[in-house]
Amino acid sequence: MPKHGEPSTQGEKTTPDDSMRKLEVVVPTPLTQLSAMNYRHWAMRMEVHLDAQNLWDMVAGTETNRQKDRLALSAMLAAIPETSGVQLDIKKSAKENWEIIRSFHVGIDRLVQSRAQGLRREFENLTMKKEEKISEFTDNFTSVVFELRQCGDNIKDREAVRKLLRSMPPRYDSLTLTLEQFGDLETMSLVEAIGSLKIHEMRLAERDAREEEQALLTRALNRLKKTKAQEEGQSSRGRGRGRGCGRSKTQPDEDQKQDGDRKPFDKSKVRRYNCQNFGHFADECTNEKKP
Repeated sequence: MPKHGEPSTQGEKTTPDDSMRKLEVVVPTPLTQLSAMNYRHWAMRMEVHLDAQNLWDMVAGTETNRQKDRLALSAMLAAIPETSGVQLDIKKSAKENWEIIRSFHVGIDRLVQSRAQGLRREFENLTMKKEEKISEFTDNFTSVVFELRQCGDNIKDREAVRKLLRSMPPRYDSLTLTLEQFGDLETMSLVEAIGSLKIHEMRLAERDAREEEQALLTRALNRLKKTKAQEEGQSSRGRGRGRGCGRSKTQPDEDQKQDGDRKPFDKSKVRRYNCQNFGHFADECTNEKKP
């Protein structure tokens, strides 16, 4: 007798099939959609998905079960767009339809491999130009790495980081040497390496700005000194003018006091500007002005 509150099981029958639970497949939304260039990536993800749902045996052909076969084909159809152009036959098994998809994309897969080889050559030849900024170069660098991975080239971060450091111009040598000597390049991610390079670029820009400011200040001080020297030279030349006809008679006496060895001043060589006569200074002149 069932206890109070428990449903009655009277009349229910148990069979050995109770241990075989009903197959339930949860299809993630959305699945990776098949396209003209991603067959390898799509096939890998689809195999993992079907294997997780215990359905890959249907595609591999190691098991025969009508219900599981339909579930596997249903998952495949959910990951194929209507415009893909793949002619599947739902009357055929999941294994047969898988082979149809594979044969349709085998030629495109060769094109993908050729594209991967071209990207690998481009990756090896990447070098940052002197006038190029870190952000511009790293954007291109990461784009090439991403495309390589999309084409099936499983390039690791440690390889990408080492190539990135080798691609830097000489002004980044101090940072690259530090990272190579003291950094763990085996575990360093590509994002971390790019971040270090961007920080170093900011510091270089700040240093260049300070050096330029100092150079401008030095040039301004040099121009100021040069201008001051020119003004002092002009002033000294102005004070030396007019020592001819307007010279005072007391000037020769002062010169003689400063230099006892100098000969007495001869006024006979002094010519008066107004009267055009020799032998006297302006304050001694009593003659009329001549033109």
